[in-house]
Amino acid sequence: MPLLEFFIEHFTYLAIVVLLFISGLGVPIPEEPVLLLGGVLAAEHVTSLWTTIIVALLGILLGDNAGYIIGRDHGARFLKTVERRFHISKRRIDKELAFFKVHPLKAIFIMRFLPALKVFGPALAGYTRIPWWKYQVVNLLAILIYAPLMVYLGWHFSNNVEFILHDVKMVKRVLTVVVIAIIGFILVRRMVKK
Repeated sequence: MPLLEFFIEHFTYLAIVVLLFISGLGVPIPEEPVLLLGGVLAAEHVTSLWTTIIVALLGILLGDNAGYIIGRDHGARFLKTVERRFHISKRRIDKELAFFKVHPLKAIFIMRFLPALKVFGPALAGYTRIPWWKYQVVNLLAILIYAPLMVYLGWHFSNNVEFILHDVKMVKRVLTVVVIAIIGFILVRRMVKK
């Protein structure tokens, strides 16, 4: 037991960073269970809530930047590998690429809340040559909303972990509706001003 406690205490943060980093590389590892579990561990006083949030932000940022670089430097080969290994149709990849080309900043922000874009979004942003600094600003804004919220949900509802993990899709849908409503409000406001 002391060895297990030592491992959990000292390697939990590293595990969070590594799993979120790998997810940013385009490996389809869902971030939500990692973030929710981080919140649960903080509620159980295994980890610190604020440290867990900071570590989660770091892991996501590192993974997303690595994915961006892969897309920028090896985009065509990466997309062919994704298509072949994960059995994703070329049509779906082309659809996501078109969205990135037409609405790059919206795509970066929205990708954080949509599983279909989140997995390959950083690589698509690099492949479509969205300037790195613009990618950083918009991606960081989305991550600052998404990661703390997911960790907090795990922390707040730690007694109902099974319910949360079962209904992660519902949480994603709610977040997606909120993001779309905000974007819609901004667009309507701009149209009214014009």
